[in-house]
Amino acid sequence: MASEYLKINRPGDLGDLETLRRQAQRLEDTSVDINKRSAFPPPEQLDIGDITGAIKPDAGPGLQVSTNLGKLEDGLRKLREQEANAKLRRLLDQAQQRIQQTQFQIAISLLDQALEIDESCAPAWLYKGQCYYTLGEFDRALELLDQALRHTPDSETRMLALRLRSACEREMSKAVEAGVVAMLRAGDLAGAARLAERAVRKQPGDTLLQYYYCVILLMMNQWAEAKVAIKAALDTAGSANVDAFQRLLQQILVAECRPQLEQVRTYLREAKPNAAIKVLESCPQELRGDDQFEALLSFAYDRIGHHTRVAQGLLPRVAQGLRTRMAQKRMREANVEVLAPELLQSLLCWLLHDELQDGVDAMSDDRFAAAQQSFLRAEQIDGRSTVVAYLHAVAVLRALEQDFGRQPPPTLDDIDARLRHAAILAAQAQRDPQMRDQTRQVAEVVGRYRQQVAEVRAHIEKVRPVYDCVKQFNTLMARYQHLAITSYPELINVEEYLQLIWTKATQLQAQHTASSEEGKVLGQLLTAIARVQQQLP
Repeated sequence: MASEYLKINRPGDLGDLETLRRQAQRLEDTSVDINKRSAFPPPEQLDIGDITGAIKPDAGPGLQVSTNLGKLEDGLRKLREQEANAKLRRLLDQAQQRIQQTQFQIAISLLDQALEIDESCAPAWLYKGQCYYTLGEFDRALELLDQALRHTPDSETRMLALRLRSACEREMSKAVEAGVVAMLRAGDLAGAARLAERAVRKQPGDTLLQYYYCVILLMMNQWAEAKVAIKAALDTAGSANVDAFQRLLQQILVAECRPQLEQVRTYLREAKPNAAIKVLESCPQELRGDDQFEALLSFAYDRIGHHTRVAQGLLPRVAQGLRTRMAQKRMREANVEVLAPELLQSLLCWLLHDELQDGVDAMSDDRFAAAQQSFLRAEQIDGRSTVVAYLHAVAVLRALEQDFGRQPPPTLDDIDARLRHAAILAAQAQRDPQMRDQTRQVAEVVGRYRQQVAEVRAHIEKVRPVYDCVKQFNTLMARYQHLAITSYPELINVEEYLQLIWTKATQLQAQHTASSEEGKVLGQLLTAIARVQQQLP
């Protein structure tokens, strides 16, 4: 009997996974700024945007004068009209016309002639200051305005000079601020500090420049100098900005306590919250009230309840409830507030920074299995971090996408298990409002893959009976490929077995269209059975 083998992929083979491999797509944005999310970020990681936004427009004495120059010309015109000397008045009129024509150098020459006639002529000094202000030579403009203030005959003239001086100082501040920001972005802390220091010496009442200078000193770990600068700024800062400088003093105190905080971090990572609390209680009393310090104390007390052994042997839900109540009781006794969710996530980024950084580095090198191990270690220390959950979910997906191109490919069960894990991690990360938008994309990719896996499984269930039919036929053919049928009972058995396969294949053929892959295979099978039956004696 001639062999009539039929070829068909076993359900679950590579062919059934081709859709998943073809549609595997990399996630667009998986970046997380770990340092920025951390409760205790390194000083050099302070956001430049946060520096500018921390200072509000100052309502202090030095900035009460409006910088609007709209009334300057009217005031100067009145001063010119009051000038007794006709030649001097004519020179001022000519200078004013040249200023309107933007011929500032000619105007300055005319004003110099006016000052030769009368060195105490306030309008001439004001006009000249205006020329240099418009030309952007603010240092020179300030010198001239000081002369105008020295010779002002009345309060109205003085107000004009102060208004122009205020505008001049503001423009100088903007120029210095732009230079400082550029140096900070370039990483030139020393240059930014020198520029800010010079500007503060020139304009000791400029709150924003003072704040920049103080923050830069803090970033350079020059804490003693920063304290001096902050205290000087507090003497001139308006009430709206006192809190901003006080927060800087708190940051310095936290920075000085870094060794103790690192010891606390070590104890918390080792599940020793009582030891962590003892170290915290040894820190300076001035730290009490600081948001970050209070959050860390709250976190340590919360961990006491988590690690207590009194709940061992109880059902998990009952044990967790008991631990939570014990932690809350200890926190009330210690006058410690319950940790807010946002602060909890911030502290977890600080606590798990080593594992997070290792995982991020591994992902950047496409070592997704190593990244998963790093995130797993973080979860073993504390499994509540939404940042870890998000990055872990991404690592699971990236590893799966990577494995699609390897031999042998992952099995459907393996794929399904990994996707379920990624879905659980994504759901945990989505509880954090700050991670929700980023995690939505991960959840969508996981959902799409799981839908595809479900479709592949449905296809397998549909194909499996056809595969089984072909397998039975191929097994029969393999048996008699080299053996002859030697008895009548054996011939009857072969005929009956072929008829059984024929009947089953005919029933399956009715469930599939002739143009489908299954219909084509079943047609080939029936043809092969017919040929074999013709060969039987």
